[in-house]
Amino acid sequence: MEGKINPRPTPQLVFGIIIIFLGVLFALDNLNILAAGDFLRFWPLGLMAIGLAKLLDAQTAESRLLGGILFGVGSLLLLDRLHFLHFSFNLFWPVTLVAVGLFIAWQAMMRDTDSHDETATMTATAILGGVEKNCNSQDFRGGEITAIMGGCQIDLRQASIKADRAVIKAFVIWGGIEIRVPEGWAVQVEGFPIMGGITDSARTPAERSNQRLLIKSFVMMGGIEIRN
Repeated sequence: MEGKINPRPTPQLVFGIIIIFLGVLFALDNLNILAAGDFLRFWPLGLMAIGLAKLLDAQTAESRLLGGILFGVGSLLLLDRLHFLHFSFNLFWPVTLVAVGLFIAWQAMMRDTDSHDETATMTATAILGGVEKNCNSQDFRGGEITAIMGGCQIDLRQASIKADRAVIKAFVIWGGIEIRVPEGWAVQVEGFPIMGGITDSARTPAERSNQRLLIKSFVMMGGIEIRN
């Protein structure tokens, strides 16, 4: 199967560009062409870029809200760096708690009002906590899993894929995700972990499988494990 270029920015793509930028910046600093410190003080731009990419790449309301929170926090930190306002870390934690509270409240409301087929998709979010979910859909199509300083355990062993493939988008920062799949599934993982890891312990089918799962991941200081 040939890979296709995704024209939409993803958190993984943006983070890769940030890493490239930092590498070039430190190289120029070592060559005494410029001072890296003059640019590093604008690091909140990176957080804003990741939040914006999450917004554009999101498929659910929860992911869009999460992208908005990351973009908003980055904006406040940048304004502080530019001396337009004073944003101390004593204020950071209360603002973070408010953002997390809004996120949880939004999730609770969307569970009652969302009209999509929840049995065919999997949406799980863990922030400072843990989530365990099972899915037994016989027409599983994928979903989104987010773990931020928390963990998600997803059990798909009773599910089945009818379409060409199912796609799961996994977003991990300081957290972990465990995904259990049936032994007959062919699993493909895309992602480049930063100070983290992705472990695929699932058994590879002896013959070509028509049930394929693609996991598109963004992992920073965390981990994803796929097993049977």
